[in-house]
Amino acid sequence: MGKVMVEVHSSNRPFYKGFIKDVHEGSLTVVLENNWQPEHQVPFNEVKLPPLSY
Repeated sequence: MGKVMVEVHSSNRPFYKGFIKDVHEGSLTVVLENNWQPEHQVPFNEVKLPPLSY
């Protein structure tokens, strides 16, 4: 899978940029931009695609 950019919801800030590393039944493993946190699984409802850029 190529790098798919997503935005990951966080409790202390609206969204962080990240990339999907793996897909699971109810969650995604994501790597956050600049690797400032270890990769971790997040539920689908805490991830969204970024806005389209034209």
